[in-house]
Amino acid sequence: MSVNGSRSSWVGRWAVVVLAVGVWLPGCSDQGPDDALLTQVRSARERWEGSRPAVYVYRVERVCGECASEARGTVSVRVEGVTVTERRYDDGAPVPVHVAALFPSVDGLLDLIEDAIAREAYEVSVQYDPVTGVPLVVRIDYEAFTFDEEQYYIVRTPPAPPTG
Repeated sequence: MSVNGSRSSWVGRWAVVVLAVGVWLPGCSDQGPDDALLTQVRSARERWEGSRPAVYVYRVERVCGECASEARGTVSVRVEGVTVTERRYDDGAPVPVHVAALFPSVDGLLDLIEDAIAREAYEVSVQYDPVTGVPLVVRIDYEAFTFDEEQYYIVRTPPAPPTG
C-alpha cells in the first residue's frame, strides 16, 4: 500500500469520525428541559385547574403532515371531570378508538406539552388563554430535520359547559 493510500484512508476515517461527532453533538446537552417553557405550562395548568368546569365540551383541531385522515381534523371533545367521555368529528361520526388519544382533553393537551418539553422536542410553541390557561395553539416539532412529523393543535371552540 502506498503512503498516499494510507493517508487517504486515515483522512477518510477521521472525516467519518468528525462528521459523526458533528451530527451527534448538537443533540447532546447537559441542560435539562427548557425552564421557561415548563414555567409557562405549569402556570397555565394552575389557571386551568382553577377554572375547569366539572363537565365541558370543546372543539380542537389536529393538524399533521403525514398522518391518516382520521388522525387529523376538528373534533368535539366532551369531558367529565378529567375523563373524556366522547369524541366526535364535525360531521358527527365518532372518533375511532385507535386514534382517540390524539384528541385529548385540555389536561391531556397540557400533558402533551410537558411531555414534549421533557423529551426535548426540537420546537415547542404554545399560545395560552391568559385567563383560563387553555392552550389555544400548540406546535410541536420533535425532530429538527424530519419532514412532516410536526403536529399542531388549535382550539376552535374553548371549553364550555355542554348545552342541552
